[in-house]
Amino acid sequence: MKWKNIQQANAGYFITTTIRNFNPLFNHPKTREIAYASLTFSKDKYQYKLIGYCLMPEHIHLLIQAEDKLDVSKVMADFKRFTAKQIYHYFDKNNDAYWLSILRADAYKGQEFSVWQETFRSEVIYSDRFLLEKLNYLHNNPVRRGLVNNTIDWPHSSASFYYSDQPGRLEVNPLPLSVSA
Repeated sequence: MKWKNIQQANAGYFITTTIRNFNPLFNHPKTREIAYASLTFSKDKYQYKLIGYCLMPEHIHLLIQAEDKLDVSKVMADFKRFTAKQIYHYFDKNNDAYWLSILRADAYKGQEFSVWQETFRSEVIYSDRFLLEKLNYLHNNPVRRGLVNNTIDWPHSSASFYYSDQPGRLEVNPLPLSVSA
């Protein structure tokens, strides 16, 4: 069964999007910078609050809150299209044969290259408990994978904002408890 992304007005969303074939593209510092810049731009353009995030080697988790009805599919399509083009052009400009060959080999039919899986997953945040569950899940992801021992040791998430009062790489809005039940 195919996942259906549901959208609601004034809703929070837990979003996951993955690199095609789970290639660890975000181990490369420049690709992370491209993703960070695009997320900052997207947040400003679509006026959503970034509650939490975790950038893993091959996928991204986002926890966002929208003030009005947000077209999450449009947000993610824009984000993925922009980052894909920027990442590909960076590797092309720098003659990175390794990554160019992977992006080209992963291309969907009729495309020159592919960075992202075509789909993404979003879940509507329906309670404070579910919000906290998802925030803890995304912060603990690097620990579960064995990348770090403690959540605050992973520099590519909002964990440092919540657990050490240190700003992370992206500006995060404080946790909005009292989600409509």
